[in-house]
Amino acid sequence: MDTNPRARLSIVAYRPKEGQEAELLSLAREHTPYLRERGLATDRAHVLARASDGSIVEVFEWAEGGLAKAHHDPE
Repeated sequence: MDTNPRARLSIVAYRPKEGQEAELLSLAREHTPYLRERGLATDRAHVLARASDGSIVEVFEWAEGGLAKAHHDPE
């Protein structure tokens, strides 16, 4: 497996509001593909899981410079 020391792994937990679990899961499924389309995330496997408390856990890898660009560059 190739690694890039400048890429950054993100592990995020989202806690859905009551009755919004399906919508949150749908958005989480679209998140990493959206970032990849813009060159902000790598092709490393995107992981979504549901924690025992109902939280949605997302794991993905930012492309080099993607994190800063996503949070500091206006479109």
